[in-house]
Amino acid sequence: MPHATASTKSSSVELTGKQVELEGTRTVLLVGVGGQGTILAGNILAMTAAEADLDVKISEIHGMSQRGGSVSTVIRVG
Repeated sequence: MPHATASTKSSSVELTGKQVELEGTRTVLLVGVGGQGTILAGNILAMTAAEADLDVKISEIHGMSQRGGSVSTVIRVG
């Protein structure tokens, strides 16, 4: 199971044993159709980054998600 750790001094994140240096801001866009778990995936990603002491912003667009319409989530980390 993936795990994340971070150090605010070196701005590094460890995912499944690999260390990744974070410099600047990263933006992740998740897009799907209502019912695919796009919003849940975005929330999990944002919570994981927040628990790693990274600055996180999240924005969700539900649209017609309950009727199979498009759903998008934007997560900014850094």
